[in-house]
This record gives sequence, C-alpha cells and structure tokens, in this order.
Amino acid sequence: MGRAKAALALGLTLGVGSLQAAESLSCRVQQDLEGADGAPEVREFIWSTAHGGSEPTGAIKTAIGTIGQGEALGSITLDGQPVQLPTETRGVIRFGTAYDYGDRVVLAYRVERQDDSSATPSEVVYTLDKSRVVADADILPGSQSEAPGHCILVD
Repeated sequence: MGRAKAALALGLTLGVGSLQAAESLSCRVQQDLEGADGAPEVREFIWSTAHGGSEPTGAIKTAIGTIGQGEALGSITLDGQPVQLPTETRGVIRFGTAYDYGDRVVLAYRVERQDDSSATPSEVVYTLDKSRVVADADILPGSQSEAPGHCILVD
C-alpha cells in the first residue's frame, strides 16, 4: 500500500510539473510583468502604418542586439542578420511590444497573416536570444474569438 501511495504522489507531482511546463508563453510573460522582481524592460514598437496611425518607430534596441524588419514579408533581423521564424507567424507585422530580459527578448505583436482580415490580425509571441533561434512561440489566430491558454499581450 505504501508503494502505491508513493507512486501516486510521484505521478501527481510529475503531472503538475508537465502542466506548468505546458503553460503558454504569453501567460508566462504576463505573470513576469505582475511580479516585482525580474520584470523585463518593456519597449513598444510600430512597424506598419498601412491602416493609418502613428509613425513607424523603426528597429528595437535590446540587450541581445537590434531587432528590425527583414526584407521579406513578416521577417525580422537581429543585428542585421535574418532570424528564422515559424512559417505560421509570417505576415505584415503591425505593432507590438518587446520584453527585454537581458539574455533573451520576448516579442509580442499583431501580424496580419494570409488568413487574417485587417480588422482581426493574429497575435504572435516568441522568445529570441543572441543565437537568432526562436526558442518558444505562441500564436493566437485573428479568426479565433476566444483565447484558451493564451494571455493577450498586445491590444
């Protein structure tokens, strides 16, 4: 009986750990912003003004380097070098926020993808480090009215 309880306790502990690991990147960033210690530097940016509004802000200076728009649609660069982004996140990058943690940057922005309308762009969130590799990513399609497991970071 003791072994069964120990196995159950271990199973529950592992299950809780995997649930926490599966929590969306957008919600982890939102929790970081609510905590007083270790909160990132936050920088807003505007890259596309196709629908009116403010002037573009240009590249974003961060601790890992300067992040800017690439030449191809929906692409970005880090210190002038291209960053490989997940295919499903490509589109016209409108505006967003960079969360600078020093060793990595989380970008959260509105993007108008092929399947989106201009009135309902998608929200993309991903982590980038100096290696120019996207480590973790979330996407909330513009066509999706609810956001189960996704915390909205860009209004």
